[in-house]
Amino acid sequence: MLKIRQIVTSVSRFVFVWFILISAFVFAMFQGGVVSWTIFYAILPFVFYSTLLFFYPMSAITVQRTLQSSTLQSGEKLKVRLLLKRKFRFPLLYMVVQEDFGSNSVLKEKGELKKILNVGMRKEMIWNYELSEMPRGEHVLGGVKIEVMDFFGWMKKTHFIPVTNKIVVYPKTIPIDYVATESHYELGSAIVPYPIVADTTIAAGIRDYQSGDRMSWIHWKSFARTQTLMTKEFENRRSQDISIVFDRQSSDAFEERVEFAASIVQEALRRKVSINFISLGIEPIVFHAIQAEAEYKEVFTHLASVMPDEQRSFIQVKENVEQVGSLLLLTSNPDWSLLKVMRTQVQHDRQLICFVILSDEHALRGKIASDISFARSKGIIIRTLTRAHFAKAFREVAHS
Repeated sequence: MLKIRQIVTSVSRFVFVWFILISAFVFAMFQGGVVSWTIFYAILPFVFYSTLLFFYPMSAITVQRTLQSSTLQSGEKLKVRLLLKRKFRFPLLYMVVQEDFGSNSVLKEKGELKKILNVGMRKEMIWNYELSEMPRGEHVLGGVKIEVMDFFGWMKKTHFIPVTNKIVVYPKTIPIDYVATESHYELGSAIVPYPIVADTTIAAGIRDYQSGDRMSWIHWKSFARTQTLMTKEFENRRSQDISIVFDRQSSDAFEERVEFAASIVQEALRRKVSINFISLGIEPIVFHAIQAEAEYKEVFTHLASVMPDEQRSFIQVKENVEQVGSLLLLTSNPDWSLLKVMRTQVQHDRQLICFVILSDEHALRGKIASDISFARSKGIIIRTLTRAHFAKAFREVAHS
């Protein structure tokens, strides 16, 4: 429908241009005189140019979009380069180029992105622009709208060129300061850095080699005997694996909650810790035993596009939390229905830590404050955080 409308509009303008010329000619024929014919001959070149512009094929214009980077962090700049090419030279006064954000309401809020380019006889034009403070999410640049017109705006032609680029804006991450905490062995306990990593001094067995295993872990004796790479298995602390339950319930601090979750996952990736990540909402999303970098990337992609939900479903929590060590709950609504489910999934020798993320310190009042007091009376470890306290969140938990 849009294309048909554009064709009808162009034809209407073409008819209007020739109506002006015919009107000037009729006026000159009946009126006579130098002035009337001067007006006719003055209009004639403009009508001739408008006619040529009407037959100018807009499909002869192509656009190439180049992104400096297709992955960003929230708040960073998006740098874009548009290269417009024409197949043949035709005199154009100027060209209006506009990015089409389609249905992306987040980018539309930044306003129209439009540029007027002086063309003349050039076959190539370049437009460089930046979008500052890119918001978290998956954004798609769907195409470029081009508009050309004649001297007086009699003839105007528009053309949409589909050029799709996808930009993933990950949440901003903050370095997390992990501190020592208690970790349980099969035979006792010890104080080690949190989160826990395998103890490579105690070999408990061997297993098949997996990509990413260190060379120092390879069991060379079995390799010499079987010609198959095997890796030593070490005694793991029970709290080596952790589960992160990210509550997607809507709140004023949802973006802060996403940033804190991304920061913990980033630190787990840096320390090569295996984690389970559960995104709790209407339809829970579970990432099992994340170890490889590609698996961590899937979690970051989820956090880039996640949106708040109004309800929660606890089915996936009951099925996927019970076998792990420490359980980290990230929420802004610490109601008892949520905390009770979390507590039932944690055995007596495991840890349940609830981080309540707030938009500011003044948000700690009313129902949230009463829910926190009730949960603490039940023995649940709860720490309230604002963005300013993310870096030392675990240190403060350990000291408490």
